[in-house]
Amino acid sequence: ILNKEITRNNNSVYNKNLLNRYKDNIPIWVFLEIISFGQLLSFYLFCAERYDLNEMKNKHFLLTSSKELRNASAHNSCIFNNLRPETSMRSPRHIVMKQLSAIRGLSHQTRVKRMSNDRIQQITTLLYSHITMVTSEGVHKKACLLLQSFKNRLEKNIDYYKDNELIFYYAHK
Repeated sequence: ILNKEITRNNNSVYNKNLLNRYKDNIPIWVFLEIISFGQLLSFYLFCAERYDLNEMKNKHFLLTSSKELRNASAHNSCIFNNLRPETSMRSPRHIVMKQLSAIRGLSHQTRVKRMSNDRIQQITTLLYSHITMVTSEGVHKKACLLLQSFKNRLEKNIDYYKDNELIFYYAHK
């Protein structure tokens, strides 16, 4: 699969110079540059399993959830279309639920109910992953500014969401 992906990148305006330069002796930094995010996650899991690193295995699942949300966003999917509880086919990650339990005023019942939706799980997992994996204070500040801008846009156009009970309720809270 990786060989096919590398071959496919031979014609990419972004990668062909790198591939031509290194041909059959690709350094790791080039390899990581030319593979897709999904393949990067597969390679990450391979390494985690090969060396039996539980922390890496746990991060893999967090990153996979983040990738699903990223792909939905990149393909203009309706992320806020269905936020109803009890629509998830999987349980949320324990570490994310534990972090949510530290939020004052967020009851156990509310956590369980909201996290029973795949979309809410993915958004929450992405935020958790950002907080725990990104080390740059500048990147954190930029993310906060973008989230605040998003919240402001929601509030400005709240009528768009009048039929979405969850968004409408929290935007007025």
